[in-house]
Amino acid sequence: SQLMTEGTRGFNTTSKEQEQHLMHNHLVLMFSKTVGEMEKFGARDLSQTALALAKISNVLDNPRFRDPQRELHSKHGISKIFSDILVGRQSQQQRQLFQSIADASVPLLSKFDVQGLSNLAYANAIVDSLPVLEDGRTLFDHIAEESIPRLKHFTPQNLSNLAWSFQRSGTSHPSLFAKVANA
Repeated sequence: SQLMTEGTRGFNTTSKEQEQHLMHNHLVLMFSKTVGEMEKFGARDLSQTALALAKISNVLDNPRFRDPQRELHSKHGISKIFSDILVGRQSQQQRQLFQSIADASVPLLSKFDVQGLSNLAYANAIVDSLPVLEDGRTLFDHIAEESIPRLKHFTPQNLSNLAWSFQRSGTSHPSLFAKVANA
């Protein structure tokens, strides 16, 4: 239940600090439940979740989008809460989220369409995430192996995003790059 404080006009109002604390707790709970349910997601859900979280993180982490005059980046705003949870190259929560997405995605990669494969690589590259799976290989290794036989189905945008993602992540996959060069 929400904690209430007496307002200046005699009405019960929620203080900004209490609202922020409540919102933070709800978002942490939401992310925790999402991670816990990730194995039930389908291929499309996983790629869209990864891309959405990466875009949110990227916007929040980009100084050119910060405007101290707007509530968006106030110390009590939802963006501050998202930022606390998702932003920064050292964000433990961010690493856990993207590792969970990778762990759930690899068994389903054959069910991903080519845009989903491209988006999954792109999302991880945006946030500098290089998840390592139980077999010791990275998510990018698995995406490359799944992409090679399907390269003829990739659009130029899919190919561009895939190549950019590998470059951005510092991941090399000579077989993939050779096939992309000939696609």
